[in-house]
Amino acid sequence: MDKFRRETSALMLWRKLSSTLELTNVNSWRLIKL
Repeated sequence: MDKFRRETSALMLWRKLSSTLELTNVNSWRLIKL
């Protein structure tokens, strides 16, 4: 159970990180287009 919880938190962290990266990429593309 503890291992599962750790993997879940890692997955949530990864999702948060990837969504932040996506936002950064979108902002970069907007800057390039401008």
